Amino acid sequence: MLNKKIFGILTTCCLSGLILITLIGCSEKIVNKNNQGNVAISLSTKISGAELSEMADVFLLSVEAEDIPVPIVVPLTLEDSILTGQIIVPVGLNRHFIVSAYDLTPTLIYQGDDYADVVADSTVTVSIDLHPVVPMMKVLPRVNSVIMGESFVVDIYLYNAPDVKSVSFDFGFLTNDNLVNLFEARLGDGLPADARISYEGISGLVTIWIDLANLSGNLVDSAGNAHLTRLYFNSHSDTIRDFDTASLVITPIELNRGNSDVIDLFPLDSLYLENTEYELYRDLTGQ
Repeated sequence: MLNKKIFGILTTCCLSGLILITLIGCSEKIVNKNNQGNVAISLSTKISGAELSEMADVFLLSVEAEDIPVPIVVPLTLEDSILTGQIIVPVGLNRHFIVSAYDLTPTLIYQGDDYADVVADSTVTVSIDLHPVVPMMKVLPRVNSVIMGESFVVDIYLYNAPDVKSVSFDFGFLTNDNLVNLFEARLGDGLPADARISYEGISGLVTIWIDLANLSGNLVDSAGNAHLTRLYFNSHSDTIRDFDTASLVITPIELNRGNSDVIDLFPLDSLYLENTEYELYRDLTGQ
């Protein structure tokens, strides 16, 4: 563990979370029910509720507009993978809805926004995608169920880490009797043409290296984001157990910026990381 920011449990095939927030919109002066409207906010995220609960502790919804002198801010509650809350929003045009997720430090971890007009006696839908706003390494999906003997895929992404020229990390699937093995590692989508990947080990501890020939450029795009790799795993049948849990744990990590002959390590104490967990089970329906 590097510190509290590196979590023990990494989540586009992605695990897809649908977070619904039902809000009440009304005019600044409520005269009768005809001045009220409903605002339904749907957060179509690539973040699961389980991931949010691991990464963030405080969730806020704020609404801003030119005719709203002070932003309206209310807390949201995460319950059963759903963010819920209520807010009174003045009827009007171009309302700016912002959802933010913070950890305990507090550091802003995820944020997303959208604009919508709030009209009395109508339902307004606002779709908000939450995106990482801190340096973050993500393994997706975060949680998945696999029948023993099937293969599955894990994608690893990097966010908000500018000027990275090479990445290396170790990982191991912690499971009984080596029930999970890596059989292939491919470069992620959208990497530079001269990117290359190498790895050693198939079970237990595996080391991955991703870099560019002669460190000739950046692995990441201008925003510091990259789909680093897609890992292909086999799970093995177990005739004794009906169920097991395999946790992919990643550490240590090196994100390097090349500077002539000097390698500048990325400040890992600012990197947020999740590991992933797979539930392995036997298919007993045919028995």
